[in-house]
Amino acid sequence: TQDILEWTQTSWLTEEDIVGFNLIQATGIDGQDYDILADSDANQFTGLGLNLNGKSYLDGNGASWSWYQAVGAIESWFDGIVGMPVSYAAGKNGAQSETLWI
Repeated sequence: TQDILEWTQTSWLTEEDIVGFNLIQATGIDGQDYDILADSDANQFTGLGLNLNGKSYLDGNGASWSWYQAVGAIESWFDGIVGMPVSYAAGKNGAQSETLWI
């Protein structure tokens, strides 16, 4: 299966603060849509921003110390890459690969 996040944002990816986030599509387990914004604050996807904890280059909420939706992971998480929180709730471990299209 493939998790897909499609969005726009007006801030640069390398900024901690994410500005102008607009979610277009969030499709996850078995192709079902889910509300990535309904998760807890630390896990919400609000666009890509500079990660603060040193475990990845970018993550899905910038200025937070969590690192869900990691891009450029430096550490592994459950033998994979930290992806979307909904995947873990469904019993799925870390992602084995990721692709970022800009």
